[in-house]
Order: sequence, then C-alpha cells, then structure tokens
Amino acid sequence: MKKLILLFVAVSTFLVAKADPWDDLTESQAKAVVAFLKKNPFVLDYCDCCDNPEVSLIKIVKAEVVPCEWNAEKFSVRALSWTIGKLEVNGDTPSAYRAEGSMAPTDYIIMMNYTFVYSKAGKWAVPFFKEVAYDRDHICKGATKYPNPKENPGITDAEYIAWYAKNIAK
Repeated sequence: MKKLILLFVAVSTFLVAKADPWDDLTESQAKAVVAFLKKNPFVLDYCDCCDNPEVSLIKIVKAEVVPCEWNAEKFSVRALSWTIGKLEVNGDTPSAYRAEGSMAPTDYIIMMNYTFVYSKAGKWAVPFFKEVAYDRDHICKGATKYPNPKENPGITDAEYIAWYAKNIAK
C-alpha cells in the first residue's frame, strides 16, 4: 500500500510540475528574452500541457526585466502587450486556420514553457526555452503554426501582417 501511495504522489508531482509556468530566469536569460522579443514581437500564449487551452496571439510592445515574484534570486520578463487574436482550438490543438481578431491590452509575464515564439528553423511557434537556453526542457504537444492573416481576416494588425509576410510567408 505504501508503494502505491508513493507512486501516486510521484505521478501527481510530475503532472503538476509540467503545468507550472517557468518564469524564473537568470539575469542574462531575461536580457536574452528581451532582445529576442525586440526582433520577434509576436508570440502565442499557449499551454500545450493543459486540457482545453485558450490560445492568444500577442503583440509585445515593450518588454522589461523585473525581479521574479516568487524567487528573490531570479528575474522575470514583464511585457506591455496587446492581444491581437484568439486561435480556435480543435480538441487540445490550436488551429492557425481559424483565428478571431481581438484588440485588448495585456499585462503579460513571459513564461519559457507557455510563451511560444518564432522559430526561424521551422517558421513556426515553439516554446521560448527552445530559442533561449533554459535549464528545463519539456514539451507536451510541441510546435504550432502562426495564423496566416490572409486566411484570417479578423487579424488586422498591420505590423503582424508585415512580420508574417517577412518571416513566415516568404
């Protein structure tokens, strides 16, 4: 019986751990995140380990390094941003082919596992820790696509349309 309880605790801990947001960064990691966002300011807020996730297309306007709220030795990146779209989710997978436009200001903390960013290698969105080195590595579902503004007329942000044409559509 003890072994069964210990197994249950171990599995429960693993499931909770993989769903925790990773926003505790070293100062150099946080600065690398800010630099990355200056070049690629469009991210997807997507918990690929969650059931029935909401997926938002977010435009980062300004990012800054701040002290981590829960670890005094670490830093986080806070972003002034706009939610410019919501992706439809089929099952637990976001669909880049059906996205609604949106324009809402968002105070956003960058999370290395739930902030999906542009990957030049695959021309799609991957968890931030795949583009900026981080000390943990776990993917539930992996990469996803950015919504094509030509297929999603609700996404009207001119900067996103130009960024998409330059980085993904070419």
